[in-house]
Amino acid sequence: AVTGGSVNFLSEGSESIMKTGGIQKDGSYSVSGVPVGPAKITVQGVKARRLLIPTQLQKEQGKAEVTTDQPEIYVPPKYGSADTSDLKYEVKPGKQHYDIELK
Repeated sequence: AVTGGSVNFLSEGSESIMKTGGIQKDGSYSVSGVPVGPAKITVQGVKARRLLIPTQLQKEQGKAEVTTDQPEIYVPPKYGSADTSDLKYEVKPGKQHYDIELK
């Protein structure tokens, strides 16, 4: 499961509207306010970033911070663009559940 990043629903029609929801650590996501009708879906992962995390002892001694890497959450690049993603969904009125399968 993808454990970070975002899912985007882009409504198709005369006025395209994009709605975005964050992906949780358990792989779930929630997007609200998506217009009823066909929508293209894109998925983006989180790129690696460096975090500076001072330890308690370093804080007390006024020493430099410790640097760690946060892992990259990989999503195949084709899912990052509405032009190349083959993910589509027919949005209906009311709450829905849609599991996205990335290949």
